[in-house]
Amino acid sequence: MGTFNLFSAVAVSFMVATTPTLNAQEEEGTFTRRDNYQDWLLTCIAPEGREVCQLSQNIVNKETRQRLARLQIRRLANGTDVMIVTLPLGVDLRKGAGIQVAKDQFINNLTYTMCLADGCRLQFPLNAEVITAMRAAGEGRLVFGRPNVEQNTALPVSFAGFSAAFNAYVATQ
Repeated sequence: MGTFNLFSAVAVSFMVATTPTLNAQEEEGTFTRRDNYQDWLLTCIAPEGREVCQLSQNIVNKETRQRLARLQIRRLANGTDVMIVTLPLGVDLRKGAGIQVAKDQFINNLTYTMCLADGCRLQFPLNAEVITAMRAAGEGRLVFGRPNVEQNTALPVSFAGFSAAFNAYVATQ
């Protein structure tokens, strides 16, 4: 991991919390597994009889409960584990984004892959160095730009429970 080029980031001015994701499938009870690991959630579904699992975390506004960002870890068909970050619509796509995993460890220059109705997405492969840093971290920051705002926005990311959650996720693969 290199140096993060978004050092001008400022903390978001409202209170945020991290919670595991909740989506329509969970509300309908179609998951074969749903385990909380502090701020991370392991969920599995079994389409066509084959169980598929992911780790996830939502970053939400504590007061309004509005989702500000979502982090998901999934395994692609080629066996690569990736993190998918979904940020709200209205981010400055030109500025990219980054994640500060620890005081001096950054995942840099992430580029957006697409924007859909639920937000704009970034996706990057998880290598051993990134996973090790996430296991050791307590809290990090998700940094992104907004149009017509000079300073970048920084949302707190909790890694509480990540190590146990990732171990359980790997055991499902």
